[in-house]
Amino acid sequence: MHRLLSRLSAALRHSRFRRLRDENGSVLFVSAAAMLVLCGVTGLGVDVGMWYRTKRAMQNAADSAAMAAALDNSAATYQAAGKAVAAQYGFVDGSGGVNVAVANAQSCPGGGTSNCYTATVSQQAPQYFSQVLGIAAPTLSASATASPATTGANDCVLALNPTASSAVLLNGTVSINLSCGLAVNSSSSQALLMNGTNSITATSVDVVGNVLRNPSAGNPITPAATTGAASTPDPYAGLAVPSLPGGGCASPTSYNGANQTWNLSAGVKYCSNLTFNGANDTVNFAPGTYYFDRASLVVNGSGITLNGTGVTFVFTTSTGSGVGGLTMNGQVTANLSAPTAGSGQPLPGFVFYQDRRASAGGNVTFNGNPSSQVTGALYFPSQKLTFNGQGTSTGCTQIIADTITFNGTPHLATSTCVSAYGLSTIGGTSSGAKLVR
Repeated sequence: MHRLLSRLSAALRHSRFRRLRDENGSVLFVSAAAMLVLCGVTGLGVDVGMWYRTKRAMQNAADSAAMAAALDNSAATYQAAGKAVAAQYGFVDGSGGVNVAVANAQSCPGGGTSNCYTATVSQQAPQYFSQVLGIAAPTLSASATASPATTGANDCVLALNPTASSAVLLNGTVSINLSCGLAVNSSSSQALLMNGTNSITATSVDVVGNVLRNPSAGNPITPAATTGAASTPDPYAGLAVPSLPGGGCASPTSYNGANQTWNLSAGVKYCSNLTFNGANDTVNFAPGTYYFDRASLVVNGSGITLNGTGVTFVFTTSTGSGVGGLTMNGQVTANLSAPTAGSGQPLPGFVFYQDRRASAGGNVTFNGNPSSQVTGALYFPSQKLTFNGQGTSTGCTQIIADTITFNGTPHLATSTCVSAYGLSTIGGTSSGAKLVR
């Protein structure tokens, strides 16, 4: 009996040892497998973090490469300029699986801005631990698009209002041909509005806000308008208003009749509207400056011809308010040119100058038939100018107003504005670039 109990006790001890040994083996296997998965997940986290950092570096490289290409802005060298900058970020084209592509397109995201440069940087992601889980390395890529941040150099039309809808408006069938640029400072979604069948040809068209064409098809702008442009400052914002001459007020101020010739002298001051109501009259303005103290120049008659070489019309006030302006209600032949630089006149280069104290939102109207020629600046910084002129510039015309409506087909140029008439250049090419995507 004692021997039987001893054998049974030994068998139980052996069974417990074997069971314990089997359990330990299972635990070791499961622990090893868990460690393998844990290492894989940890490794994947490390790799993903590395991919994120690489992607961010790629985006910085793409942004800078696109900006460099836009700054270069040369068909021969822009690609090399972009790739050189990407290399400075460690992304050398053709090395280590890196690909850097730089391209130029005449259309840009959103369809407004033209002449854009796109840089794309791509590379297969580096992989260290995630491959333990059988995950293939992804291809990382980043792109950016930039355009030269230029404002129109030598603009001749400038709408100053910063927010107005249709700050520049084309109505009906209007064809504007400018050997210079057009700038619109309004941030409105329809800062430049083209209603009807219109076209704009200029050296540049820069709009802070956007362009609306109605209808959407047609209404070409050549070259394509640059939207999101920088605002163009008023080059005459600091120009001093000429002092009014002393003495009494000029008289008469109203001219009536048909087929008459009227000869007017300069250096005088009109204290009430200077009005022409006749038909087929000719008005000859002697060279010099004509001052309007709280008064306007009004042409109501039809077929009237205005002649004046070296003339400036100044609309101002002796009281600080009530500044007058210009109204042409009939068909007018306007052959007017500003005083040249060195003429001794207070405002060389200006045909029409309105005091900036004029009430905001007022209206001025210029009508000129196809044979009209106006040489010099039309400056109405706080007014809505309706320009119905159809004449041709003889080398210098600048139009600056709060907002501008075109109903005619003007041909404007600025080739002699600075050299002959001493005017300032409107706008100017900047040396910057801007990301557009």
